[in-house]
Amino acid sequence: MRRTILFGLAACCLALPCGAALTTVQDTLYTATGGYCSGTLTLSWQTFTAPEGHTVYAGSTEVAIAPAVNGLTVTLEPGQYTASYAITPTGCVPAYEQWIVPVSSGAVNLAAVRSIVAPTPYSLISLGWLAQGGATTGQTMCWLGASWGPGLCGGGVGSVSSVFGRIGAVVATSGDYSYSQITGTPNLAVYAPLASPALTGTPTAPTASEDNGSTQVATTAYVDRLKARAIGFAFDGAGSALTTSNQAYFTVPFACAISAWNATVDTGTATWTVWKVASGSAIPTSGNSIVASAAPAISSGTAARSATLTGWTTAVSANDIFGIGFSAVSSATRASLVLECDQ
Repeated sequence: MRRTILFGLAACCLALPCGAALTTVQDTLYTATGGYCSGTLTLSWQTFTAPEGHTVYAGSTEVAIAPAVNGLTVTLEPGQYTASYAITPTGCVPAYEQWIVPVSSGAVNLAAVRSIVAPTPYSLISLGWLAQGGATTGQTMCWLGASWGPGLCGGGVGSVSSVFGRIGAVVATSGDYSYSQITGTPNLAVYAPLASPALTGTPTAPTASEDNGSTQVATTAYVDRLKARAIGFAFDGAGSALTTSNQAYFTVPFACAISAWNATVDTGTATWTVWKVASGSAIPTSGNSIVASAAPAISSGTAARSATLTGWTTAVSANDIFGIGFSAVSSATRASLVLECDQ
């Protein structure tokens, strides 16, 4: 047997099986100043199964709201409904809301039936809604996240009318999101810009090799390596062959650390001596050698360099006195020895 739902100012029984479980919704609608609201309530529903197991078919009805205590009284099958109000004055209740009517032997008020859980949206155009001017071309009544109202229903809970200002099957494109809206992005305030960064604190960078001539950032370690000072002497025999008696003495006015030696001859071979003493009143002698058994030497060719300083005393203090000469030399008329000393 098909059932209908009855509405009115009092519960009644029309075309319903005897003993059907109905619930009365009853409440008073007030204005903000304490007066009564009046108007029309339009209720609509989709087909559903009542708690007793029988089918309640889709439909709608209108109920008058009287300006009085319990001016809204309607008796319903327990189930889900959409309520649309045409009220004077406006603002008494939302224009649209969702009801879930419980099974109750006593009357329940609006607070007991209003639902904050959005059901799957469905389309509804009622005469009351049209009379309020809520309908526009292409719109139906949708769940808008907190209440029901006119919109472009998307067919899911919490549907929206548009995304990024576009409707239809929207796919995000470049420019839709701002940087701050992207989850997990770093705080740019703590990063330096790529162009002309103004760094603070103690920034670090990889140290380039000594022969690197690129635009790579130069660290202080790289610069320190390039601050090598030269300590040395050039001998010129004025066309005559140099001998082991050729000796030069001089004072070095800076502190540094010897890291390599460079030697040249115009011809022949040579082995150099390097002596050093602290600043004072005497020049160094052979007993003050700093080269151990790894003395600078050229046995072939006319130039040589080495950073192998096995056994050397490499530390140089400001104003140390150096003596440079030869322990052996053959045929050379001009020769030089330069020590690289890093500061």
